[in-house]
Amino acid sequence: MLLNLKKQQKLIMSSKFRTQTVSRTHFLLHSRKMGCWSSSANSLTNTPTNFPFFMIDFSDRHVLNIMLADCRAVSVVSSAVAKMWSSGVEQETRLGRGYYEIRFFDNLFEREAYHVCCILLKRVMCKIFMDLYQIGWQPLVASSLTVHSKLSTWFFYKLKYKTVPKAAVLAIYLYGFSQEMTYGDDYEIKLKGKPWNSCVFDENVTAKRLILEIVRLFSQSGYQLYNTSNMTGSTCCMFFVQRRSIRILKHVEYFLIQLYYSNQIRLIGATDQNVQDVQKALEASCTFSFEKKDLLITTQFTLNARLWSTSRTKHTKMTSCNSSKNEFEDMNTFLCKFFENLSSLGWRIVSSLSASQHLDDKCLFVLRSCEPSSIKHCMINLSDKNQLNVPISEHYAEIKKILKSFGIGETIVGFNSSIA
Repeated sequence: MLLNLKKQQKLIMSSKFRTQTVSRTHFLLHSRKMGCWSSSANSLTNTPTNFPFFMIDFSDRHVLNIMLADCRAVSVVSSAVAKMWSSGVEQETRLGRGYYEIRFFDNLFEREAYHVCCILLKRVMCKIFMDLYQIGWQPLVASSLTVHSKLSTWFFYKLKYKTVPKAAVLAIYLYGFSQEMTYGDDYEIKLKGKPWNSCVFDENVTAKRLILEIVRLFSQSGYQLYNTSNMTGSTCCMFFVQRRSIRILKHVEYFLIQLYYSNQIRLIGATDQNVQDVQKALEASCTFSFEKKDLLITTQFTLNARLWSTSRTKHTKMTSCNSSKNEFEDMNTFLCKFFENLSSLGWRIVSSLSASQHLDDKCLFVLRSCEPSSIKHCMINLSDKNQLNVPISEHYAEIKKILKSFGIGETIVGFNSSIA
């Protein structure tokens, strides 16, 4: 249902804006109250710093008015038109606070324009939309506000990108950062030093704490860690997905488990209860002894077995230092049982990360609190050029079925499945 703007304004003004919910119509009237439709630019009131809206008004056949925009947005609009419109811009004038006028040589918005000009005009509009979006502005609504010399008014609002707060970074990574950059809607902080590859204890653990804090901050804003991928051969990228339909749970907890050196498990960001849960899971999973040590910023468990030990030969091929011929079975069986026991205590793996290129820094697991449950775990190793290592025999049949469905023959000896 449409209402006359003047009548609607009286209706809303009489209510004195009792409700805090601002609809699109409310927004238009509020903009008018600020003087955006005034015939004089001098009547414009001061707008707040970082005001998240601005308007583009098409009028007088060859005049484009920009209101409440910052200089960068004005420059983007002007450049977009200049690149796409061959006749170019005749004049740019600042008429008041946040009020700009761009005047073109030709009648850009003339109703009787040639068909080719109409198509070109639409391309100009698309260019404006695209370039404004690149700097964080998205169209909200378009409206024909008057029949007198005005064609249409576009309203834009500022997108709010999720970035990592500098304060959160500096509160954890005390070494600081050397550079902060923004590329369109991409945000980058360059840390001092080489935290991802450092073998220095403090710097290595601090880098992992920073990763954990990023996961926590995004989780509190409704973004869940969705996946990780090593796309550059160096370290991982973390992908987050926004769960709009899921209520943001403030009490969700995270901590990290780092596999380090040949036999160490480090807990990053763990509470005393987390440490107790991990110790219980280790006691239920280990067939060997282990030693616990509190290192101020982390708790470390040293196993009496070198389960994930590797070294480099002179041919730079990765070989195991574990003397047991069942080295993969030992490691995989232990980790599967370990994470099964953690799930029964209310902790599940969200993702694993390759957060370092250092040989001693094996893997990083992100764990999230959950309802205690009994969930079976299975781990498959892709080794050499043609081997699948499956440590749990109950999964052999399923793996064989999958291989056969792809027409691949297999040979299973003990815990090892080799693709012929």
